[in-house]
Amino acid sequence: MLGSVRTSGGKSAAISAATITTNWVRSELAAEYMKGALETAIEKNEGILPTGTAEVCTRNVRNQ
Repeated sequence: MLGSVRTSGGKSAAISAATITTNWVRSELAAEYMKGALETAIEKNEGILPTGTAEVCTRNVRNQ
């Protein structure tokens, strides 16, 4: 887990980055590098998060 963010509505959501799939492994350092961009993306798009979202996890679409 990379931490958490608080939405403008006062809700808290955990943020994380996928570090392993059946096709690839991402280092913890690389996952931590993504934290700032993920926080910014959530702030700019929090209106599309479903009600009750507890965690937002980022992944690399090119390497699914």
